[in-house]
Amino acid sequence: MKAKRVELLLGSGTLANEVIAGQLALTAEPGVVLSNGEFGQRLIDHAQRWRLPVRTLELEWGATFAPDAVRRFLTRAPM
Repeated sequence: MKAKRVELLLGSGTLANEVIAGQLALTAEPGVVLSNGEFGQRLIDHAQRWRLPVRTLELEWGATFAPDAVRRFLTRAPM
C-alpha cells in the first residue's frame, strides 16, 4: 500500500464508513455499492451524502448476489 500516514480511530463502523467516504471523495474514481440489507443501504447513504460517483446494485434484504448478475452489472456502461 505504501501509505505515508496511518491513523487510529476509536469509534463505530459508521465512523469507519465516514472516514473511507472522505478518502474516496479525494479521488474522481467511480465506484460500485452492492446492497442487500441494512449495511449496504448505509453505504449508499454515505456515498450520496459525500456525493461520491457510485453505481448501486440493490437486491431485497437478505437476497444473494449471483456472480454472473454482478459481472453483467459491472460490464454495463459506466455512469
